[in-house]
Amino acid sequence: MITDLLIKPELRFNTDEIQQLTLFQPPFLFLTEALVENENGKTKIFTKAEIPREECTGHYSEVPLVHICRVMAQTGSLLVAYLNTGFIGEVVSVEKIKVGIRQPLTPPITLLTSACVTASHGEFRQLTIQCWHGEMYGEPLAEIGKINFVLRPKKEVVKKLRGSF
Repeated sequence: MITDLLIKPELRFNTDEIQQLTLFQPPFLFLTEALVENENGKTKIFTKAEIPREECTGHYSEVPLVHICRVMAQTGSLLVAYLNTGFIGEVVSVEKIKVGIRQPLTPPITLLTSACVTASHGEFRQLTIQCWHGEMYGEPLAEIGKINFVLRPKKEVVKKLRGSF
């Protein structure tokens, strides 16, 4: 459990609460648990995600890089939504991606991810995100040095989504 990582998490989210904050829904939502921690004035979020075996089949070496990136983006989006009540975070750009898969991953894949805000300008938030396989130690499996989100009013997004069906 990711609660073992933190001495005193400020807040915990389960899958239902993550859905409420981010609007991500299964089968596209991979996050199963999240913890928020404030340390020295910086808020960090830690998430746990499960990528099921069937989502890994057909990918090179059964490593679904697209889903790993999706987990990282969902973690960032959750942090942005948590810090900005009434808004959701939409990814607008990604820079400095580093993937270091040094050994085969055996599905289903459990990912542990952390994210923190590194810059904030008006409606834009810049984050760094790291992702590990199984346990949070050593070199991350993947890293995004800069991922930029724009804040969108949640009510407007929900209204547009309802109108498109």
